[in-house]
This record gives sequence, C-alpha cells and structure tokens, in this order.
Amino acid sequence: MGLLLVLAVAGLIAWGYQLSEGLIVTNMRNPFIWGLYIATFAFLVGTAAGGLIVASAVYLLNIKKLKPLAPLASLTAFVFVLGAMAMVLPDLGRPERIYNLILHPNFTSMLVWDFIVLVTYAILSLIHVYVGWRAYAARLRGLPEAEIARIEGESFRLGRMLAPISLPFAVLIHTVTAWIFAVNAGRPWWFGGYLAPSFIAAALVSGSAVVILTSLLIYGFREDLRQSYNTMAKFLGISIAVLLFLVYQDYVVRLWWGGEEHAILSILFTRLWPTTIIGELVLLLVAFAIIAKFRTATGITVGSVLALIGVYAHRYNLMDPAYNVIIHKELLPGGSEIVVPIVLGDMKHDLWLYTSWPYIPSIVEFTITIGWLAGIALVLYVLAKLLFGRR
Repeated sequence: MGLLLVLAVAGLIAWGYQLSEGLIVTNMRNPFIWGLYIATFAFLVGTAAGGLIVASAVYLLNIKKLKPLAPLASLTAFVFVLGAMAMVLPDLGRPERIYNLILHPNFTSMLVWDFIVLVTYAILSLIHVYVGWRAYAARLRGLPEAEIARIEGESFRLGRMLAPISLPFAVLIHTVTAWIFAVNAGRPWWFGGYLAPSFIAAALVSGSAVVILTSLLIYGFREDLRQSYNTMAKFLGISIAVLLFLVYQDYVVRLWWGGEEHAILSILFTRLWPTTIIGELVLLLVAFAIIAKFRTATGITVGSVLALIGVYAHRYNLMDPAYNVIIHKELLPGGSEIVVPIVLGDMKHDLWLYTSWPYIPSIVEFTITIGWLAGIALVLYVLAKLLFGRR
C-alpha cells in the first residue's frame, strides 16, 4: 500500500507539472494526437467491462462455482470504470472545461455516448456491489444463519433481476469504446467491424485476470474456493484463445491485402516489435499455456499477470500504426499522389512539417500513467479489504 501510495502521489505531481507546462511535455504532437493515456483508457474500460460480465453471468446463468467471486468482480468493475473516466483527464489540455460535455453535448459525437454509457455502467456496477455486499454485512453483524440465508436468497434474486440489464451494458460499454476508434474511417488501422469483437475478447481476458488476482489477494488460495479459481482459470484461458484468434486472423488478412495495410504491419513488427511480438503475441500464448497446464496459486497468478500485460500491449498497439500512416494526400495533374506533411506543432524542432512521428511516451506520460494505475490498484485493494476482506 505504501508503494502504491508513493506512485499515485508521483503521478499527481507529474500531472500538476503537465497542467502548468501544457501537453508539450508529452511526446504527442499534431501527427500523433492520442497516445499512452488513451491506450490506458481503453485497457481500463475493457477491464471494467470484463468484471461486470463475470458478475452478471454468475447471476444470469446461475454459475454456482463462481458465486463467491461475484461480489469482488462487481467491485473491480466499479473501480476500473471510475479509473477509466479519470484516465481521460490527463489527455485533455484543458480538463477544467470538461463540464461542457454535460452542458453542451453533441449527440452526433460517439464520445458523448461513451460518457453516457460509462456513467450508467458505473451506477449499475455500484448497485451490483451493494447486492453482493449485503450477505457479507449480515455475517459481520452476527445475524442468525436463517436471516443470513434469507438475505443471500434476496440478494441473488436482485442480482438475477439486474443481470439482463447490466450484462448488455457491460458488452455495450466496450463496444461503444471500440466504435470511437472504428468510426474514424480515415484511419485504416481502425476502420472496420473487427474492433468491437476484439475489444470484447480483450475485456474478457483483462477483466477475468483482475478478478482472479483480486480474489487471490483478498481471500487467498483457499480450499473451499479451489473450484471457483479453476472455473475462472478456464474462462480466462478460453478468452485468451478467442482474443489470439481474432488478432492473428486480422494480421493474416492485412498481410494478404498488402499495400497500405502491409505498411501498418511493418510498423507493428519492426518498430513496435517489443509490444507486438513479445507483449501481444508471446505473452498471451505463454499465459494460455500456463493457465492450461498449472492450476496452482502460483500458476494462476503468473498466467493472470502475463495476460494483463499482453492485453495492455494489445491496447497500446492501437495507436502507433493508426497515426503513422499519414492520410493527407493530394492528387497531381499526372495522376500520381503526394503525401502532404502535417504541421508538427512544436517550433523547437528544426523541421516543423512531418509525415510521421516516432512516438515514444515521455517520462511525464509514463509517470502519470503509472500513478493512475497505482491509484486504481490502491483504491481497489482498500475497498476490497473493507467490504469483503473480513470474516
């Protein structure tokens, strides 16, 4: 907790420095307007969606083996959706003007609909947390077993009533996030119907992994929860397999078409190979192998951590290939095309017109992002301990 607190404070200090100096302290520029912050936002939204999908499925499908983990799954969804909304703030040059989103919404913008879905999702997650907490509170108060059983039955009925509403919203929250990218028709890396199903698959991986890790941290690898962990590990393994299939088939299709699509892949497999080959492909494969082979506490923990890193790398790879395929072109009289450079927006450089930008997050971006993630982990741990950690 002390380490997480130090990292969170460092992130706030770095954000204060960014607010005073402007977004120029990041490595984002006019050719590259979304970077580590938005990649992290997409990762957090997916993790939140995955958490509530697990909790809703428990109630809707009556998965008895996962019932002990459902309350924590709801809590992870609530904390991560709040963290995702907070993650947008560092990406804004003037975050104090965010109130205009509420006072003057532009309903033709997908961002407005994403905000509406996120807020609704946070409310639904909070209700799910309350439903799951009631039985724990009854035990802590020392109520008779008959009363506890009555409250548990009532809570389960409430959960089943909420599940048909919350499960579609859990899917919708990440679908709308995917559409924010996919409706940018000028970005060939994003354009198309592939993003939404891949976003859902990534959400199931990261959400399941966080539920497993939080449960292990709060409850430990208890014998009475072994079946719950085994079921969650199977669910995580299947989700990884689905995500890998979607990723590989997308790469194969793009490689087949060549041309501009091939240029995108060359960025991924030459300049971004640490996040693509190692982070996105190898780590997810290793995580799948570990989850499939080892069902011990260590095996499930390591597999979940590797899966989280793999999904985060997958989210980061959204950005660079999209922004480094410049779309501003002019048709010359002879029929040939030329790429029109973009104004860099930084007069400190000798060249101020660029056709690409070698984006690597600055130390300020790294510090703010790590601080935000540490703050989310700290809040999740404290709330989980307070609400569900006492017996």
